Amino acid sequence: MNRIIKNNKFLILFLIYLLGTSIFFLIINSLGYDWFNHWFFDKFFVFQFVSVVIVGLALQDRFYNALTYIRIGNRRKILKNQLLRYYEQGFIYLNIMFIFIILGGLLTRSFSDSIDLLYIVQWYIHYLLGIILLINLILCLKWSNNSILSKYSEFLVFLFLYMEIFLIVKYLKIIFNININIFFSWIFYGGLKSYFVILFLIIITTLICVKLSDRRDFL
Repeated sequence: MNRIIKNNKFLILFLIYLLGTSIFFLIINSLGYDWFNHWFFDKFFVFQFVSVVIVGLALQDRFYNALTYIRIGNRRKILKNQLLRYYEQGFIYLNIMFIFIILGGLLTRSFSDSIDLLYIVQWYIHYLLGIILLINLILCLKWSNNSILSKYSEFLVFLFLYMEIFLIVKYLKIIFNININIFFSWIFYGGLKSYFVILFLIIITTLICVKLSDRRDFL
């Protein structure tokens, strides 16, 4: 964690951003809003958390270049290194955000009983699985031999995230009365089934990353 703080100044900006967000939520919370509802819904996850995390991951990607590939040498080792670095960064961002959430909950006395703690744990797991899936999809594109997909992987995955949650799923429900979850929309599905589906998607995308890494041409 010390290495991340030392080498990634973006983390400091992320802390400032979360502090400002928390202060804003505390102000409007005094008007009668529920503290936890500010943090746990699709628009916040997409526009106020993932969008910022993706910028941090894109900055982290500067570490990987021709010299890095030569030093590490093996394609799978490069992929493993990249996955672990991205997971570590996403994990730190998520934990910092939930520290703010818990502290704000204590400050606003939003904890009424143990059910609220379970509620936070459930959302933590959903967000954590969502970030891992996001990273896997980014690396699937990044490890493809298509230069456009590789170069704009973060933007394309974010675009897909946005389109799935706010366009595809929404309009299938409105026009055809079909409730369907594809990838990221499972994050906001309340049943136990969602955990298994997201874990399955994570396993599949990890295997795809490995296969793509075996075929990647760095020349």
